[in-house]
Amino acid sequence: MFVLSNQQLQSKRFYEKVICSYNFFQSGRCDFQLKYIFIKPKNMIARLFLKLVDYPAFRRIIWKPIYEATARIKVADWHFMNYGYVPFEFEEPLQLKNKDEINRYSLQLYHYLISLVDVKDLEMLEVGSGRGGGAKYINEYLKPKKIIGLDIAHNAVRLANENHSSETLQFVQGNAENLPFADASFDAVINVESSHAYGSVPAFLKEVKRVLRPKGYFLCSDMRSPNGMQTLKSNLHATGMHLAIQEDITENVIRAIELEETIKQKRISDNIPKWLTKPFKEFAGVKGSKIHQDLKSCSLVYHRFILQKISSTDLIFNRQKFNYENSIQVESSKLKIQS
Repeated sequence: MFVLSNQQLQSKRFYEKVICSYNFFQSGRCDFQLKYIFIKPKNMIARLFLKLVDYPAFRRIIWKPIYEATARIKVADWHFMNYGYVPFEFEEPLQLKNKDEINRYSLQLYHYLISLVDVKDLEMLEVGSGRGGGAKYINEYLKPKKIIGLDIAHNAVRLANENHSSETLQFVQGNAENLPFADASFDAVINVESSHAYGSVPAFLKEVKRVLRPKGYFLCSDMRSPNGMQTLKSNLHATGMHLAIQEDITENVIRAIELEETIKQKRISDNIPKWLTKPFKEFAGVKGSKIHQDLKSCSLVYHRFILQKISSTDLIFNRQKFNYENSIQVESSKLKIQS
């Protein structure tokens, strides 16, 4: 019989509160029992994600405790919460320091989005900064004037400040739908694999536009159902900002999930209690998980976007600078895979 230590029992009680909320929405009641989880843990978190993603009130309630909980898991080299990215064949290989190689695929999701804009000496905001690894990478490698990471989860903000804060990088707690910043505060806003958890994406985008300076950039990437992605595109167009680039990067993310499998499985086995392993693997999106399968079947799609806060009469975005075409479609066989 598997026996939990006192520390594990304390963690278990904490996660009961989170898992309780899952059971509440699945069954209409909350009895504080983990029986359902232990009997049928497979795919539950992924199913919940897919079922609740269209309901704003549920998104607001369910995601904050999940991210508060995961931020309490302290692992030395775990600084990201995204599913990663493998670059297109025409994209230049990313050169990383040895210490960052273990997080290559997650870093690449940031790099190949942000590198489309020169952010050197800009003032930046990341909304949904999580464990802080993305903002840390931007600050260290791309040299903005300063960057602020904002997250809804107090524990994530505390963890990110402990691990990454510096004179030019800070993390604050706040709501994506009510950003605690003055108008025209930033030259660029980035949002990576986060907006699916927001109660109102239109409210978030309105806030992004408000805090951006004229000619500022909004860079984002995220996944949705195919219908949900069409809604997201409509929301982006409705902002009045210039949609300069939109790309389907589903295959790139699938390959990253598959190539990172060994690292991810080891990190989970070394740091996650056994009673939480199966649902956590679903949440982490390991190979064969519901998220992985749905991306492969196109039940979920993953896109990235770049918008600029300019009027139609002042269209200064230089597309030749990026050598891109809108909505690039690339077969998986053409991807440049980095190991």
